Amino acid sequence: MIKFYSIIILLTGIIILQSCSGSHTISRKIRTGDYTFYMTDSIGNQLADGTMTLDTTSGNVLSGVYQITNKYLENFPGLRTMKGNYAGNYDRTIHSFYINMNPKLADANVMIKGKYTSTYLAGEWVYSTNTGIMSRGNFRAEPNE
Repeated sequence: MIKFYSIIILLTGIIILQSCSGSHTISRKIRTGDYTFYMTDSIGNQLADGTMTLDTTSGNVLSGVYQITNKYLENFPGLRTMKGNYAGNYDRTIHSFYINMNPKLADANVMIKGKYTSTYLAGEWVYSTNTGIMSRGNFRAEPNE
């Protein structure tokens, strides 16, 4: 009988320890300021790069301006809708961001989602229209020092 109670106590302890181990999250504030960003296609070919200013309001709302400085492909899908202002949000607990590269458009727009690593933003851009996803690729933004 003592063995039975010992096993029950041991299993209860393991369950408690495992349930606590995954609940620890680190809240990370996103770094504001100037960034250099890079856009590639889905296989890594450079499409464009430029600069963006990252601002936050009320902790999780992102907004700012951007400028494309180099186009390596003159007319990739979504480029014509990128007008220089963006809006989005940031979740501090899971370090993820979402950016709409032209918040004035409801259709035919470039959206970026990804993670903030405390030194840079990395993720995927998607150009979609009312018929679905037309193109996608990778996005990375590094802070200017």
